[in-house]
Amino acid sequence: METEHEFILTVDGISDLGRDVLGALFEAGCDDATIMMRDSKVFMGFTRSAPTMKEAIVSAIADVRKAGVGARVIEATPDRATEASAREVSGINSVLHAAVTIELDPSLRPLAVSLLEPVR
Repeated sequence: METEHEFILTVDGISDLGRDVLGALFEAGCDDATIMMRDSKVFMGFTRSAPTMKEAIVSAIADVRKAGVGARVIEATPDRATEASAREVSGINSVLHAAVTIELDPSLRPLAVSLLEPVR
């Protein structure tokens, strides 16, 4: 069963919210987001239907990337945090932070991959 989930994505890599960028984000599936820029950071407030908060956020991140505007999601924040949604978002943010670190230093990729593998 799908539920509406409200969350904010903090996005880096966009220096201008011109028509081209907004149009690309809209066409990529971010038509359910309110987008604003403050202090050189872009914030996208979503209301997205999905079975879980995690699925809603992951699909929104995929849509931001699909826009091809150089945007990189650096953090997700639930609008109304429940204990369950806070745990889901915490896990997503851990992956986002690792991705940013790897992007800054690609030599860390093997270490990050090994840390994400289950312990046997």
